[in-house]
Amino acid sequence: MYDLLKVLVANLMMPLPVSLGLGLPGLLLFGLATAVGRLSDSSGMRLMEGIRLWRQRPELPLIVSGASRDPDIAPVAQGYADAAAELGVPEDRLVVLDTPTDTGREASAVHDVLGEGSQVVVVTSASHMPRAIHHFQQAGLLPVSVGL
Repeated sequence: MYDLLKVLVANLMMPLPVSLGLGLPGLLLFGLATAVGRLSDSSGMRLMEGIRLWRQRPELPLIVSGASRDPDIAPVAQGYADAAAELGVPEDRLVVLDTPTDTGREASAVHDVLGEGSQVVVVTSASHMPRAIHHFQQAGLLPVSVGL
């Protein structure tokens, strides 16, 4: 799977949304359920899009989020981080939020990392985006949506 992701990420070069200013502090990938030991197809798409955007602004942190409610299964965020590192994102650019269990808690955790009024690109499914944007606004952040 990683070889396919490397090819796809290298070939997707659409720019970040024009609305993003220079003050953008981070890119966020939302978690999604995984099969044991591997990212789901939807998670892989989010990962590809997040890395594609991060490559345009590699000075930004790539924030990966997603807990596991099963203590025997690694958090989704860790799967994202492992795959992102394998695909060339330096570990010092990764921020792993592996404890929030829902969108509201993820928004609060991102606020704790980036601070009040920070702009953040949110990469999640189009169906989840309205709820995610609401939670991030409620948390005092300025989310920019990238729905898949």
